[in-house]
Amino acid sequence: GSSYLFILSCRTGGWIKCNTTSVCVCVCVCVFVLQGPDESMFVTSVCFRGDYPLYHDSRIKVTVYHAQEPTTHNTVSVWCVLCVCKIRSFLGFTSFSIRDLLRSKEPHVSVMLCAQVCKVYRFQTEDQRWLLVREQLSETPLSFSLPKQLLSALIRTVLELFDLSSCFKSSGSKSDRHLQFVPTNLHSQRMEVINPDRTGVWYEVITFGAPADHHQAFKHGGLRRLLNELVKSALLAIHKQCTANSNSSHVHSNGLLCDTSSTNQEGEPSLDVYKRDTEYDEEEWDRAWANVAKSLNCIIAMVDRLQGREERPQELTSAEQQESTGDTNSHNTASPSSSSSASSWQEQLLPLVVTLRDCVREAVGKARAAMTFVVLQGAVAPTVDRGPAQIAQRRHAVFSQALSAVVCGFMLKLYGGLEDPEFLQQLLSVGVLAQFESLLSTYGDEVGMLEDMEVGVADLSEVAFAVTEAKTEQPDDLLPTLRGTWGSFVVEVPLTTEMFGPLPQELKEGRLIRVHPVLFNIGINQQQSLAERFGDSSPQERVNQQSCERLKAYCDKLRDKLPDVAGIQSLSDLLLSLDRSVESRKRKNVEVLWIAAMVCRKVNGVRLTSCKSAKDRTAMSVTLEQCVLLRERHTLGQQHFSTALDCMRRDGCRMENVQKNVGSRKFAFSSVQLLTFPKLYRPPDGSYGSTH
Repeated sequence: GSSYLFILSCRTGGWIKCNTTSVCVCVCVCVFVLQGPDESMFVTSVCFRGDYPLYHDSRIKVTVYHAQEPTTHNTVSVWCVLCVCKIRSFLGFTSFSIRDLLRSKEPHVSVMLCAQVCKVYRFQTEDQRWLLVREQLSETPLSFSLPKQLLSALIRTVLELFDLSSCFKSSGSKSDRHLQFVPTNLHSQRMEVINPDRTGVWYEVITFGAPADHHQAFKHGGLRRLLNELVKSALLAIHKQCTANSNSSHVHSNGLLCDTSSTNQEGEPSLDVYKRDTEYDEEEWDRAWANVAKSLNCIIAMVDRLQGREERPQELTSAEQQESTGDTNSHNTASPSSSSSASSWQEQLLPLVVTLRDCVREAVGKARAAMTFVVLQGAVAPTVDRGPAQIAQRRHAVFSQALSAVVCGFMLKLYGGLEDPEFLQQLLSVGVLAQFESLLSTYGDEVGMLEDMEVGVADLSEVAFAVTEAKTEQPDDLLPTLRGTWGSFVVEVPLTTEMFGPLPQELKEGRLIRVHPVLFNIGINQQQSLAERFGDSSPQERVNQQSCERLKAYCDKLRDKLPDVAGIQSLSDLLLSLDRSVESRKRKNVEVLWIAAMVCRKVNGVRLTSCKSAKDRTAMSVTLEQCVLLRERHTLGQQHFSTALDCMRRDGCRMENVQKNVGSRKFAFSSVQLLTFPKLYRPPDGSYGSTH
């Protein structure tokens, strides 16, 4: 009835220099026999200082002793415990190299991951068995590799980036001009779960700071607003030019072109003319598109009305019944009723469709004329504060950050599905879904970040992947490469000959894999509380509604192309729940994020999670998702759910991420701020607070 408590401690018996790159480190393992019913188990990690002389050929020696329980129950270090224990017997030892330790069960993954941090947990299931969970956080060279290639494709120079040797851009460097194209705090967060039957499964999510241009800041908003200001500025510019031309013709035509109602007694333009010409209605552009929306709504309402009439024939008037019945003596092979119904639809919808067409033409015509004028006159710079060059650079920088993250996620997904023919066929038939989860608020600067992210994510729809055979198995030859130009980039993902050989022929011949990006945002912090009460949360609502429609379109296409894919039939209920959650507009409705993540995993999509710097709020989201997966897919006992969640947040990989970014093992929350957070996004006591 007893259980064993394994405590691993770094016991350094000195290091033995075998050659220039080899050392031997001794690690002592204490095994205590616990008396009583307590079967809890905690396994610590063996940690070495960053400057410790370890190399791939270094060997770790683990020695195991069977010791009696210490006589004292005070909290003491493992080394002190060893001193007070009476060692019974030597159980054995083992040794292994650092290279063997780092060699994953999936060796092809290790080529693109570096600076790995691992944490090990053991949790109890509902049937009183044990789950072994390994949490892994890794940097990736793609943080810098892809931005370099993108810059090379855009401007053919990467002088400022060649001297950078890191795979990691910290949260404190997000405004650095030289790192403008590099994603902030980009990491692969992976979790391996080994079930009691010894089968294992991996889950991954890419975490990075929201793709945004912190260097240019957000005084005038983000990309979405800036691009919309660009059109308005062009409209204003062409209006001013037309006004100037009009005024000039009045002055120099001796009144011949002047309307008598618009001139004074001397034949000069009246004050009303100047006032009317010089005033510009800034809302004219918004009204043009509002008319488009109204016309579209009219069509939708009419379709609903006509459809309802067909579904309730008993409610038709006698005249309508006569119209739908038609001439019974007709020799038309088609059904008279259906023919009349189709004719009725066409007659009633035609005027509305014509109106919609005219409204769209008007809006597009305004935009085209204004932008053409601005380009020809070179008037963009004086009409937009930062000019088109800065807007283009901002868009490229944001796109670069988003691209690096999605490529990392796709490669992990591809490596994990190389032996899954159903997944490979999905890539060929419908492409890959990239689901971005954002925790930004819609208040202050974070509105601009969300506007940047919205455009950057949307631009990924013009990206495609191609699988190639690597020239060699050297790490540099296994990194992805970028080709093409803006709007048609292709990311080539090289695989070793062993992995490339069994692929479907279409993939080996270079068939492109399209990217389908969607973005869901729910603000959860105190700033979002201000936005909901005193500000505007419409940017979040717009983003979620648009992405909900795109996600449904992807799933519909997947159902049409591959109706037998596992779990595809259960998508309908999930999508319906997502639609309802988005429409409910409930405050801080994190259910939207949960359902979107579930849909993404069911369709083998790439999961990406962001907040401002992927350090604090992102940590809460990732750890919550991991524990939910353990509960829903691996029967983690409900009574252990909160314990597991607190353990991952207090001692897991995300705390190491905080340490790496800011040099402190505290999440940047205060007790007052956390009162505004959803309960499941609050860290345990002692893991947050002041960093000083």
